Amino acid sequence: MSSRMHEIIEQPATFTGSPEKAREESVVHHNAAIANVLSRLRVTGKEQAANLVLPILALAQHANMYRDTTKFEVHFAALQKVVQIGGGLDSMTLEPYTRLLLLFVEVNARARNDSLPLFPLPTDLLESFQISLTNIEDVVHMDLVMITPLRTLFPDGMDSFAQILCDMKRLGETLNEYYRTMGDKLWTDARISGFRICVLLHKLLSIQSQSFGDSMVTKSLRDATRISALLGLAAVRRRFLAFQVFTDIHLTKLKDLLNFHFPTVLCHEKGIGIILFWQLFMGGMEATDLEDWSWFATGISILATQLQVESWAAAMAILQNIFWIDSVHSSRGRALWDASQSIMTIL
Repeated sequence: MSSRMHEIIEQPATFTGSPEKAREESVVHHNAAIANVLSRLRVTGKEQAANLVLPILALAQHANMYRDTTKFEVHFAALQKVVQIGGGLDSMTLEPYTRLLLLFVEVNARARNDSLPLFPLPTDLLESFQISLTNIEDVVHMDLVMITPLRTLFPDGMDSFAQILCDMKRLGETLNEYYRTMGDKLWTDARISGFRICVLLHKLLSIQSQSFGDSMVTKSLRDATRISALLGLAAVRRRFLAFQVFTDIHLTKLKDLLNFHFPTVLCHEKGIGIILFWQLFMGGMEATDLEDWSWFATGISILATQLQVESWAAAMAILQNIFWIDSVHSSRGRALWDASQSIMTIL
């Protein structure tokens, strides 16, 4: 049976019978169609591979839009094979737009499940698409490691994760500065939403594969910081009208990690306490379930007492020192703070 025939059968299979059976039949025909295409591709040679990237990418994005993880993985596995046949992304004659679209589609899908990207960053395009900034990199590095509470994460000095947090801090400062001059027009700037944020997302997802020789406490604190960064970026992505940003998996992971760290904080580790204070805000602002929202607000209340944070202005000083977009986070953040203060009177 031809690949086209499998695709024709796949479409009605999606909408007939029970949902489970329909999905199984649909995936079977998807796999068969892709297998036929790959078989022909191995015969025709790698010169045809580049022509298949965009169509397969479109199918993957369609699956992603409908939260069909199985089909998405089928298409991306096929895409990975096409790229291998084509000699790798760097050897294929792909338009820059296609490379950027690949980045956008994959990281937005992977961010939903907090999973590792298959494809690397298009490093050859980074320079040409970066937003011009003043040279604050060295200042940010020093500020991050030596001054801010995040230095607790890096007992041995700078590493690749520290660099990612530098990128995050620099992005936050840039967005706050741009919003002061551009207002809501900022949220239509595709250079930031379609590329800059996607690059940071890719780095935050990819760092999971790296192993650092830290203690269990430091490792879990780093992962909680990484997840909190993804949560903080989720609200920013929505302002840029990113399609379907879900964070339920991240909230579950963060709560588990914070439960692990609370005993340490209550033993008067102030540096860790400040980081957790920020993490609780990042999680609480994304919580839609009332029970989760109350859980984060209660944690903020406990830490505010221990850290002697007595006002919203004092809380903001801590949050802005790590990662905080005023025009995105302040409204929900203030509501969370007010709730924590109400809880404090009860505790």
